[in-house]
Amino acid sequence: MACLLGNVNYRPRYRKRSSPEGNKSICRMRYHDGDRVLMVRHADWKADAVGTIVGGPRQRKNSNGDSYDDYIVNFDEPQKDFTDEMNGDHDRSYTSSTVDVRFLRPLNCNDAATGHE
Repeated sequence: MACLLGNVNYRPRYRKRSSPEGNKSICRMRYHDGDRVLMVRHADWKADAVGTIVGGPRQRKNSNGDSYDDYIVNFDEPQKDFTDEMNGDHDRSYTSSTVDVRFLRPLNCNDAATGHE
């Protein structure tokens, strides 16, 4: 899928990674600094958020030993999370965060106007 954003022809970039079983391939999105993305609501984040990739990918391992990539995203508007509010910190907001690639979506022409898929 290609999309024209301004004068730039945008094509999503994917990379293949072997699954832990070794017999399957997993396609994961690969982003670069400057790419515009939508972070979908997950974990403690209160809402979907539009932002720009400013770092990554960084390979991480979760407590199960599974690896995943995360990226640093600067949000267009400050974001809040449920954990801070549950702990009484209603004034805290985040202008950037590391985000697991599974929760990022590229913004294409149709999404750019609304910020939603």
